[in-house]
Amino acid sequence: MGEEMNPEEMKEMEQKVIGMCICRSCPTYVQGADPIGYCFPTIGKNVKITEEDQCICPACPVFAQQSLTKTFFCTRGSEKQQTGGV
Repeated sequence: MGEEMNPEEMKEMEQKVIGMCICRSCPTYVQGADPIGYCFPTIGKNVKITEEDQCICPACPVFAQQSLTKTFFCTRGSEKQQTGGV
């Protein structure tokens, strides 16, 4: 996700991800831990979220659309970060 995109395309994709995101309904989400869309590389994990509960990432439309495999993006970082990317 996010590879080979120019800055404008990245920003546009980031907004699409945020629009589809279900982070706020997750048991792990902490009120006010915005922006959401932690799976996207330009957002990544959130320092306000420190405890992991039940991850609902696999139920998110972004997860399927982007063929993601990792979870707990809010505490562990984006897919790219979790797989050793930037």
